[in-house]
Amino acid sequence: MGYRALDTAEAYRNERAVGAAVQTVIEKGIVTREEIFIATKLSDSSKHGGYEQTKALVRSQLELLETPYIDLYMLHSPFENKALQAESWRA
Repeated sequence: MGYRALDTAEAYRNERAVGAAVQTVIEKGIVTREEIFIATKLSDSSKHGGYEQTKALVRSQLELLETPYIDLYMLHSPFENKALQAESWRA
């Protein structure tokens, strides 16, 4: 596996495929999870914004990525509703 930094997002619809690929190379002993950097994002603030919604999305993304942790989690773009953005960030 040549790439070690992986950029995913719900909006890209690539989390399941990336998770499967990462699991494959880990199982084959090519890399360890610690040698890979996985980033993903909160994409749709109207659908997932807020504390509880963001936590639920992160749990879902962890399952799709087949990983116990995400190295970098980002808000894909600024929210118009700054209070909602703050709650999402807090999650």
